[in-house]
Amino acid sequence: SATLRYVSHKTYQIENGNPQGIELILKKEGQEIKLRGKGNGIIDATVNALNLPLGVHDYEQKSMGQGSRARAVSFLEMTVKGHAGTHFGVSLHEDTATSNILAIISGVNRAIKQGKVELGENFGSNCERGNNFHPSPERKFALS
Repeated sequence: SATLRYVSHKTYQIENGNPQGIELILKKEGQEIKLRGKGNGIIDATVNALNLPLGVHDYEQKSMGQGSRARAVSFLEMTVKGHAGTHFGVSLHEDTATSNILAIISGVNRAIKQGKVELGENFGSNCERGNNFHPSPERKFALS
């Protein structure tokens, strides 16, 4: 099964009361997919953008290093609707928000490899999750 690869993301505030919006750019089998979601924070918005049967059971983030050289390690324990048990996504990145997103993608890819989640051929084709978005280019992060 195809897995997902992170390309970049943008976050922004939403005017209608939902505090966080996200635009994700991911790659699936070499094809770029743009997903949008909203939620009560970066994790919720990312999970909503993916539109997969996932739930975040537990989350933890730690700092490795000090000062400007510190990196964030994110651990997410995730559930997949219809499947017993949990699995984990883990990531390491300089930016705390990007670390969270990468941990979610890590967990999704693990669930794909375990056969708990499938990215159908239509994954990403209906990528506008919430059409009332008013993005402002607050932050953009990318992995090179």
